[in-house]
Amino acid sequence: MKIAQLLTALLLCLLGASAAHADGPNLPWGGPPGTPCGGIYSGLYVGGMLGGGSMRTKATADLGSISANDGGFTIGEYSGYNYQCGDALIGIESDFSYFGAETRPGCPGCGEAFNSSMNWFSSLRGRVGVVADDNILLFATGGLAYSNVNHEFTDPFAPGGPFGRSDNDTKLGWTVGGGFEMFLRDNWALRGDALFVDLGSNDENFSFGSCGGGPCNVRVSWDDSFWVVRLGLTYLFNATPVPVIPEYAPEYSVK
Repeated sequence: MKIAQLLTALLLCLLGASAAHADGPNLPWGGPPGTPCGGIYSGLYVGGMLGGGSMRTKATADLGSISANDGGFTIGEYSGYNYQCGDALIGIESDFSYFGAETRPGCPGCGEAFNSSMNWFSSLRGRVGVVADDNILLFATGGLAYSNVNHEFTDPFAPGGPFGRSDNDTKLGWTVGGGFEMFLRDNWALRGDALFVDLGSNDENFSFGSCGGGPCNVRVSWDDSFWVVRLGLTYLFNATPVPVIPEYAPEYSVK
């Protein structure tokens, strides 16, 4: 499924939840006319998180495609800015995380192998969300992702002797996901989220040895993607709990 379709589906779900949350007629942005803007989640925020995930690499060469998976631990930080109006929210967020994962499609030491490894990733994303019960934020997010990825091709039985080459570069891709935040107290909120990141394809051409009087050529395409699930704490600089407005009740007097 394309990223645009995923983001559209998530946005429609959130708008539906927003409409169902309020009593009476509700607008997609901010509730009934006259709803004041601002709230717990408005303004600047920062936070830290930790969790885990899994990386998948698919390598395609002349002889076909093979894939491999590897899990890893992740820890990082994030910051962003929200604009809350009623029970609806939009914002922008960036994050940077350590994520150590390494996949080895093929047969290292006994045949062609296609190693792919990474140590960190980062993203710049937009967010849309709905605030339920005045203190719980449900959000969808998506945008640009990038990571430093090392690709390595090895063949211990290549013509002319063992062969190995590597390429280290920053790869650009996209990410989509969602999560929640729950306001605790004193500007702090508990947060959980999940992201899927696709770093796209990277093609390399290798020449080695001699095949029929000329060099042997191998063209390799790497497709790297991964997902992470994280839990963290957010500090909301402008958090102001929404005051509870008592329902109107007529007063009666006894004469």
